[in-house]
Amino acid sequence: MEVAETAALIATLLAACGALPQIVRIARTGDAAGVSLTAAALGVATELAWVVHGFHAGLWLVIPEAILMTATNAALALAVVRVGGLARVAILGGLCWGVVLMLATVANPSVAAAALGGAYLVQVTPAVWTAWRTTVPSGVSAATWIVMAIEALLWGVYGVVVGDPACISFGVIGTVASIAITARVLGVGRHRAAGRVPSVLVAELQCA
Repeated sequence: MEVAETAALIATLLAACGALPQIVRIARTGDAAGVSLTAAALGVATELAWVVHGFHAGLWLVIPEAILMTATNAALALAVVRVGGLARVAILGGLCWGVVLMLATVANPSVAAAALGGAYLVQVTPAVWTAWRTTVPSGVSAATWIVMAIEALLWGVYGVVVGDPACISFGVIGTVASIAITARVLGVGRHRAAGRVPSVLVAELQCA
């Protein structure tokens, strides 16, 4: 249990600071290219469901991180909206997803808990899709997704130790999705760097 507690505490600390580079990047540059507002809205509903799961399953270490990520996703959504993101569809999607999770929990809490890790797939799919479909995802912070990959891996470890399928599924899905987005951002960054002509050479060509 010491391993599980350590993994959960470190993951919670990472959650506390992991989203900051993304939010700061958008606020500083006004650029949200490649950032999914829908994923953030879905994230609010999903994390609230994790809070309920934590109380129901007695996984007390899950609750602080879930509350923190609820606030983080809300802050990210607000940051994207402030730079021109279209909120109506995203908010509607988040509300509908919240209703689905609530009804599933009321109908059968055990089944809902087992499926909760897989539910993260619904949340993160728009983020992966948007990052890969955007020609230059310049608004996406690779640092945030690297931290999220580590966080997800730690929650997977926690899930294995305590025997919680939802945490295990979240660990697998979160790690894979985070790596996919990080690879996209860094890959585009390398291509742009390789194709960039040094400013001195540009000036020389213009003079010629």
